[in-house]
Amino acid sequence: MARPFLSAIFSLVSTVVLVAQTASLALGPTYPSQNGPVAIITADFNADGKPDLAVGNVSSGTVSILLGKGDGTFNAPVVYSLTPGCEVNFLYAADFNQDGKIDLFGNCFSVAPAFFVLPGRGDGTFAAPITTPLPTSALVGFEELTGQMAIGDFNGDGKLDLAAVLFDPTTGNVNATLEQASGYVFLGRGDGTFKTGVPLALGTEHPLLITSADVKADGITDLVLSTARNTGTTNADGTPIYAGAVLVLFGDGKANFGLGPEFAFSISLH
Repeated sequence: MARPFLSAIFSLVSTVVLVAQTASLALGPTYPSQNGPVAIITADFNADGKPDLAVGNVSSGTVSILLGKGDGTFNAPVVYSLTPGCEVNFLYAADFNQDGKIDLFGNCFSVAPAFFVLPGRGDGTFAAPITTPLPTSALVGFEELTGQMAIGDFNGDGKLDLAAVLFDPTTGNVNATLEQASGYVFLGRGDGTFKTGVPLALGTEHPLLITSADVKADGITDLVLSTARNTGTTNADGTPIYAGAVLVLFGDGKANFGLGPEFAFSISLH
């Protein structure tokens, strides 16, 4: 569930603001949104060659679609409701059901955590969401922190897969400690759903953020994570000191990932 102070802020932030890029930045038009527009992505949802917008509204459990006119302005938003209680904070646009049309992927970190896909019809409209439930104890990502998922074809079957950081609040307070964080790979079925997640072998590291790239330039997708490990020492106020790192996992093209180089640094979390 969203943190109380952030929910209060999100209830006030209910517009999408466009900024024009010219010789200097100028304020563009604003568009109404629902409560908590914390995720936004651009894609061509109706195949007219003009960029459109999708906005995930964390406090409303909805996604708003604004079709672009190609002149820097957008049509009025069309709102799609998600599973009741879904608090969406991540969006990704791609073809998840292999019909050649752009879909929307997102996550729900709520009392009913899940991944969802809104299947695109190719005309700027979307069908009802398809969901992949997660364990009831799972929180997708570090609450409102985005960037905790990576999309790609990890096993070379032409279907989009997902790497994600999940938190289990039953093993601790997600706002105070990182010991409940783990990384998982979810293989896509090509129909908008995903198979059960397989844990990533990270040793003693606990992941925060994750992304994908071919870092070895061998044509195989790898994963890069930011991680933290409790050093067992504390600050003067008793809060733990963590050893942070950027960790590379090398892919083998079969959805298996092995430990690569690690670039360490120290961090203190308060």
